[in-house]
Amino acid sequence: MATTSASASSIPARRPGRERLFDPVNLVLLPAVAILMVARHLGMISATPPWKILGSLVLAHMSGVLFAAKYPPGTSTAKPGVFLVLTTGLGGLFLYTIGWGAVLAVTFIAGAAVVIDADGSRYGRTAIIAIVGTIAAGEIAVAAGVFPSMTSEPAGHGLAALEAAVTVIVIGLLTRGQRDKERAEEQKQQGEERFRALVQHTSDAILIIEDGGAVKYASPAVERLFGCPPEALRCLDITWVDADYAGAIEELFRQLRATPGAVEVAEVPIRRTDGTSTWTEVHITNLIDTPAVGGYVCNMRDIGARRTEQMQLIHDAQHDPLTHLANRRLFLERLERAWCNADAPRDVIAVLFIDVDHFKEINDRLGHEVGDHVLVAIANELSMLLRPTDLVARFGGDEFAVLLDPMPGLDGALEVAERIRSEVSGGKQVDGHELALGVSVGVATSRDASSAAELLRNSDQAMYCAKRNGRARCETYAG
Repeated sequence: MATTSASASSIPARRPGRERLFDPVNLVLLPAVAILMVARHLGMISATPPWKILGSLVLAHMSGVLFAAKYPPGTSTAKPGVFLVLTTGLGGLFLYTIGWGAVLAVTFIAGAAVVIDADGSRYGRTAIIAIVGTIAAGEIAVAAGVFPSMTSEPAGHGLAALEAAVTVIVIGLLTRGQRDKERAEEQKQQGEERFRALVQHTSDAILIIEDGGAVKYASPAVERLFGCPPEALRCLDITWVDADYAGAIEELFRQLRATPGAVEVAEVPIRRTDGTSTWTEVHITNLIDTPAVGGYVCNMRDIGARRTEQMQLIHDAQHDPLTHLANRRLFLERLERAWCNADAPRDVIAVLFIDVDHFKEINDRLGHEVGDHVLVAIANELSMLLRPTDLVARFGGDEFAVLLDPMPGLDGALEVAERIRSEVSGGKQVDGHELALGVSVGVATSRDASSAAELLRNSDQAMYCAKRNGRARCETYAG
């Protein structure tokens, strides 16, 4: 890097002043001199001594060139007002020297146009004052006999007045056109600055992706989302998206490409450079055919925290706050779904309804806090005794329900029920208290029910049958 910098610094910077000084267009002075000499010989210009003609021409031309080289128009060192007065005055000296004065005042417009274009419309008035002042001074000098005139008087003065008026109108039009251009540029610049300010400081990450996949623009917020600086994102990489969603994103881009101006919204997990991922809301707009953009505009917002909150709300709505098991609502939804998806008669769904024996006595004797801890301990044991595909829920109070889906038959369900009864029942230490726990379990299967609701009622009846028959036992539904 140091070598590159040294090499770059050894290259001289281009200077607009030197370019103007050595511009090949300055060579036009040579044929101009020859033309003037021929024109003088033919009587097309005044018979002023050649040295005066050549001197005024070289003075006018070289003064303008040298001044522009020293103070280049359009730069911070420019002196537009002085340049206009200098070039207009010396140009007028040359024109009046050859006898054509204001007749060729149109040549003043060229210098004024250069300054107005390079330094702004505010110099239009200066140009008008310099030109009108030069013409007025020249006509006074002609009237006083200082300069010759190729036109007869007083017609020459009238022609000069007309030329001055036309020149003023033309420069006025140039000034207005430049002013309109400046306003348009200012509005454009303000719009760009406004856009840049919005983009630079927005919390949303913004990408503009060309049709071929190259990243045309990446906002600073990209670093917060991806964990890397914006310039590191050079090309759209589908590995940014978790593999489970990559196909959907590719299809989304294909659909967008077919519809210019279309907008698609997706929520996908974006992978960061450190390997972690965060859920992101992505708005993609197809502006491929818009010249000012020329790509897909992707507005991306990190919704990881919001999604976590939403998932937590959903979890809280479906789970018991004490035991963190599924609640009655979630259990009923899963049971109904399992019933609808069952492939009868091959698939068997079993429901176990569990009640803690003598739980009211524990609450009354030791207090509700100990009772709650007993329920939590039983819930933990139930969770460990079941398969990942099964569902255990706190149905209410000291009642639990288990969904076994699928099961090979009633015998398998009874085996699970007996294991639960055996593991949960017996002596347990809870908050320093030695407790003799027991549970009554009712078992029912889909073979003996015509609906999910009936299956649940059957298991509940079987549980009450177990209580009537002595508690701490398993009973099956007998319709």
